[in-house]
Amino acid sequence: MGLTMVLVLHGIQLASLPPGVPVSSRGDCVSKCHLQRNCSSVFYDGSTNVCQLSAEVFLQQDLTSTPNNMQYLEWRRDDCDKGYTWYRSLGLCNKIYNSTKTWFQANHTCHQDGGHLIKVDSAGINAFMNKISDSHSAIVWLGGFKANPSGKWTWSDGSVISPDFLDNTEPDPGADKCTTLPLEGEPYC
Repeated sequence: MGLTMVLVLHGIQLASLPPGVPVSSRGDCVSKCHLQRNCSSVFYDGSTNVCQLSAEVFLQQDLTSTPNNMQYLEWRRDDCDKGYTWYRSLGLCNKIYNSTKTWFQANHTCHQDGGHLIKVDSAGINAFMNKISDSHSAIVWLGGFKANPSGKWTWSDGSVISPDFLDNTEPDPGADKCTTLPLEGEPYC
């Protein structure tokens, strides 16, 4: 598995990051991130050689344009292909589709790409999914389902869904097959 940091956006900024640290180059900034296991992305200002490390992976709508020389870079893994992004701190290849689909269509789309709808089995993934849902102002399909009305809710890998990371409205006992309502949502693989 190869790991590469790639330039995603140029001329942007994120106001909520803490002050950066001085570095000698963009390569030095990337090296600092590589040494920290929870670092998923960096902001590097080429004008001032300041580096800001982040455990988060940001979406373009999270960032604002700026006239300075700020660059946003994030980790990519060789095996996260077909437009997937590597979220290093969660060990997660992920992709957002910005189209409304039923759960079955979303599940099929993810399988066509070699992925699956997301399994929320940790506080980190739960927080990340809440961020994605909030930033898109949309329902996001999860990979859980109930095979029949009397069956248990399970993830696509067969493990039972733990209520630890779901609020008491999800999964909805009245729904037959999916973990989010209403019947339309954006797939998140």
